[in-house]
Amino acid sequence: MSIRSVVVIVAVSALLAGCTGRPGSAPAPTGTGSRPVGTPSSTYAMTPLHGVALTGPVRLRLLVASNPPELVDVDTGARTPVTGLPAGADRPTWVTAVGQDAVITSSCLTCDAGGDVYVLRRGTTVARRIAAGSSVVASPDGRGVWLTRYDGTTCTLQEVALDGQTRTASRPVDCHVVPRAVTGRYLLTGAATGDGALVLTDVQAGSRTTIRRPTAIGDPSDGLASPDNRYLAIAFEHPAWPGPTQRLDLWLLEPASQRWQQAPSMPVPAALKFTAMTWLPDGRLVLLGDFEHVGQAVAVWRPGEDQFGIRTLALPEQRAEAFVVWPS
Repeated sequence: MSIRSVVVIVAVSALLAGCTGRPGSAPAPTGTGSRPVGTPSSTYAMTPLHGVALTGPVRLRLLVASNPPELVDVDTGARTPVTGLPAGADRPTWVTAVGQDAVITSSCLTCDAGGDVYVLRRGTTVARRIAAGSSVVASPDGRGVWLTRYDGTTCTLQEVALDGQTRTASRPVDCHVVPRAVTGRYLLTGAATGDGALVLTDVQAGSRTTIRRPTAIGDPSDGLASPDNRYLAIAFEHPAWPGPTQRLDLWLLEPASQRWQQAPSMPVPAALKFTAMTWLPDGRLVLLGDFEHVGQAVAVWRPGEDQFGIRTLALPEQRAEAFVVWPS
């Protein structure tokens, strides 16, 4: 998973208009199975990713960001390239789940324009262009995307439906501000590096709470909201701990209770550039990537369970750390 400039889980109203609030702090709650906000982890040792083997039909299909993107059947291992996209070594891709479908961002490294956005409907293999843009994030209702465009001097933000129609008119934005993820209520911000505190803003209540990271090791990925918005999945990543081993430490933050919960088996040695996570609609978290002593694998976990279910599989060699997962 790549490191972003900030960790942001942002409500649309906060993204467009900004949000203000009263600084404050909340008492650290206690309980079994989670860590109070103010208590950082003291776990330093790593062990290889472990859990139970996924046996029998898994019934999952993966859309993996590669050039071109590929659909991978977890049960059979069959790989099918997506068509309808620009070809060439200068066209890296990124994939994002949008409702029951997916959006593919095709960047252009040698063009003045930033890139193009395509929709891939679930169950199909042909992508269709819907807009120019980059930095795509799904609309909360799953029927469109928010995207940014850069024209060389200014940036704009616009919401576009999956059929290419405008949903929210384009407006200027700071080029350093891009959409990261949309959820209903909370905004989580913080510096990308070091062990500084994070700030959790309740957009509805207008309050802010400073919380400590659950570990001082590694930099945070973008947060990823669970389908019910209960959890924010955040990976703390270190490119050399200890060098040359790369360290992945996956945590869930529950904004309502302000508790951290560490995923089982964590922290683990993993190839961060080729490792990513996403949620299934039923609330299971899926990891996909290269794991030391395990190899290329998909790992599935439901919060509250004590083990990952793991299956090894062959993945495209030239791929980005992004994927979409569909029940098949």
